Amino acid sequence: MTTTNQTEFPETRSVEEILAGLDLWTGRSKIHLVQEAGESREAISLHLLAHLEEVLADPEGYLNEDHDLLPYALVLLAYFREERAHPLMLSFFSLADELTFDLIGDMRTTALPALLLRTCGGSLFGIKTLVRNRAANDYVRWAAMETLCLAVISGLADREEIILFLSGLMTGDEAERGSHFWSGVVYSLCDLYPADVMEVVRKGYVDGLILPGVIRLEDFEKTLADGLEETLNGLKREREWRIPDEVERLLALCEDFDGLPAPNPGARLPNPRKKKTHNKKKKKIAKASRRRNR
Repeated sequence: MTTTNQTEFPETRSVEEILAGLDLWTGRSKIHLVQEAGESREAISLHLLAHLEEVLADPEGYLNEDHDLLPYALVLLAYFREERAHPLMLSFFSLADELTFDLIGDMRTTALPALLLRTCGGSLFGIKTLVRNRAANDYVRWAAMETLCLAVISGLADREEIILFLSGLMTGDEAERGSHFWSGVVYSLCDLYPADVMEVVRKGYVDGLILPGVIRLEDFEKTLADGLEETLNGLKREREWRIPDEVERLLALCEDFDGLPAPNPGARLPNPRKKKTHNKKKKKIAKASRRRNR
């Protein structure tokens, strides 16, 4: 006699059960829960917005509790293109220094373009404000600049307008010297094809704003040699994975279980998002190097 394997999860769940499952760290992908949540947009959106407001009200207190819902709330609100989430996300990514990393890890930069572009409703004002916000983390500001570049490819902004905005940041007053902010500015200008702003870029190097090893003048020369069309084609390829439409691909920007042991059924594993890493600068420079050679 053969037996039929019973599914581990019930066929239907209430919104409360879905939220409780997303909030529990298990060390396993929650794709099934995210898919179910995606089918209950109207019922679940208000809960997700309220959860984000709760985090913003006391982010340090939230860190001290044992939650895992936040990244899934961000992903689902972006998937829903929920414009009510946009100002909340801007406030979240404006949190001081390392708080955003403590709360969601590297997702704060890898997923930021998808989260902000999919919720902005076509307005880039808030994203530009985040770029200018000196209180925000340098890497977050850099990711916001990348978001503006991807907005150009997405048809939400004029290339010349964004180049003018970015080049206007090279005053020396938008961040401290030695900040990765400046590398983010020139990197983004390079992504948009910098033929008309090379004087501004060169001055940034002369003034010592650009950190060595992140992007070189030789990289700009290569981009100029490649031409406008090829440069923007590279940005289009980046948009394909940075701003996905499918909830499964959005989820991939959130979930990362590398190095975790296989969980035992019902086991509650420590949440790695609570652990600070000390090699973020190295990882960012490595990422920059990979993108230069794409």
